[in-house]
Amino acid sequence: MTLKKAKVGDCKLNCEFLGNKIGQQTVYLKTQGTASGKHNFASYLSLSLENNILCLRQKQGGAIKTLYKVDMFKLEDDKPVSVPKDKRAALSSELNVRGRFAQNSTTAALYKLKAFKKKRQKAKSVKEGAKEYVPEIQIQDPGDVKAELTVKGSSLTLTVNGQKLCQRQIKEQAAGGVALESAFGGFGQSQRNIADDVYDGAFKDLVITSPDGERVYYDNRLPGWELVSYHWKHFWNKVIDWFINDL
Repeated sequence: MTLKKAKVGDCKLNCEFLGNKIGQQTVYLKTQGTASGKHNFASYLSLSLENNILCLRQKQGGAIKTLYKVDMFKLEDDKPVSVPKDKRAALSSELNVRGRFAQNSTTAALYKLKAFKKKRQKAKSVKEGAKEYVPEIQIQDPGDVKAELTVKGSSLTLTVNGQKLCQRQIKEQAAGGVALESAFGGFGQSQRNIADDVYDGAFKDLVITSPDGERVYYDNRLPGWELVSYHWKHFWNKVIDWFINDL
């Protein structure tokens, strides 16, 4: 979707990506040309959330360069668990469950002993060089991300969920359009709202201003009574969804 009235050069983008971890949401800045079908814009700067991977890209002269890329799970995981440690914990839990449902106390005690020994086994940690355990993304996992992207000349700064992740130099681009894209992540109908048959990817509080915030190029926030009306409609949609799913 192209925002027809929006044209930006140096700018600051603020946006909250609302949707599931499975799915794709992209904001295109400084777009040149048109996009349709398999043909994308001739040039752009884009911020994208793709199956919980945050990507910052720049396209110029037909070439696409990834400026920054990070797995949101690893970014938010302050206590990483290694694959060996996760496997050890899973096996220990399985043995405890087997002991809980054993046919007699002797067998139960044996399972509990095995679980205890398994839990005490040495397992390589992430710090020791083991691969970090990253769980498979579930269909209903929410993947909300708040991002701020500032572009001024050849300088770029990216802040996500309050963390400054990237500050670097890029190739300068001429002012251009703004476009939004939302799509499935290749996992079928994986939206948060199962009463709907489209991906529920939303761009909340999308605001594009000059780097100093003095000039507003685009603002999709609802003012006053429009905001009250939106929340009222959203409430009734939730009520209708409940009737569809639970009755």
